[in-house]
Amino acid sequence: MVVDEYELILTDDTAPGEYQIEVGLYDWALGERLAVSEGGQWVPENRVIWGTVHLHSRA
Repeated sequence: MVVDEYELILTDDTAPGEYQIEVGLYDWALGERLAVSEGGQWVPENRVIWGTVHLHSRA
């Protein structure tokens, strides 16, 4: 298990809507994204959809 925390900072002009959080890992020496498989199948673009967030307007 790896714990890696990030803070998402949104600007005031970020449009309300649904946004997906995508996660991928990189080989630090080569700067290349590592391959990802899920259920025995290779995942296109080597990333995993971590979740979806819903951004509402402040009004």
